Amino acid sequence: MNPELLAEKTTDLFSLPAVTMRIYELLDSPCASQYQLEELIKLDPSLSTKLLKTANASYASVFGQIDSIGLAISLIDEKELRNLIMDTSFSHSFSGIPNHLVDMHIFWFHSITTGFLAKGIAEHCGMYDSERFFLPGLLHGVGKLVMFEAFPEEISKILSSKKGCSIEMASQERKAFGFTHAEAGAALLKNWQLPEYIWHMIGHKMQPLEAPDRVDEVSVLSAAVAIADVIEPCANVEINLQDINLDFHAPVFQHLQLSEFDIRALIQEAGIDAFDVLASIHPEVTVIY
Repeated sequence: MNPELLAEKTTDLFSLPAVTMRIYELLDSPCASQYQLEELIKLDPSLSTKLLKTANASYASVFGQIDSIGLAISLIDEKELRNLIMDTSFSHSFSGIPNHLVDMHIFWFHSITTGFLAKGIAEHCGMYDSERFFLPGLLHGVGKLVMFEAFPEEISKILSSKKGCSIEMASQERKAFGFTHAEAGAALLKNWQLPEYIWHMIGHKMQPLEAPDRVDEVSVLSAAVAIADVIEPCANVEINLQDINLDFHAPVFQHLQLSEFDIRALIQEAGIDAFDVLASIHPEVTVIY
């Protein structure tokens, strides 16, 4: 078994809806019209429902009840729309993961937080188009879901362990399966034809300074994941930066020139942004945070 073969098998179980890819193509096209976008979104009942729910939560007091997809699209900014589309698509794609293996509410909160941290770190470091770092952050844990489906007992034991650094965890995964969850996630996202920079960053996140290229970008994601691990699963827990395994992550923070002060500020900002997104998309679960 290798990550490519696992991804090929997993694609039969977890697939990104074709409508999602088409919507992203339209959002990235300067020639696309709102009408085209509206007609595509209507093809996805779950997305249409969440879009209207999000628009009403923010604008019903101004415009009254919003029941038009076109009006909802015009009211919600593109960044929020992209986040809503991806969250809806991935929540649907991985809805079959057993609850006793993964708490999906916690998983998505962690993923969204990592996305905002990656964006914030990239912006702090002056990297081009910091917005593009959100998706790799959001999707960085997809490989864990793939592994839970394929090897539930084995990966549960490895990933639930709080002992050891990322390098040691990667070593355990490689010994057990021949590859890591990061490589499995990258292979799946490559199969889904997501942009190369996304699956490259995810595939090398566990050893960023050894990435063959784009070391700065991979380091941003690796640092975001490390920081998000500290504040998972609950936004109300006391943050202790000593919980980060500095034996492994200190060189990454140093490479990015991130100080403890920078990290604390990034945590606060990302936590607020993540909670706002969670509140708009899954308001029913925010009571646990």
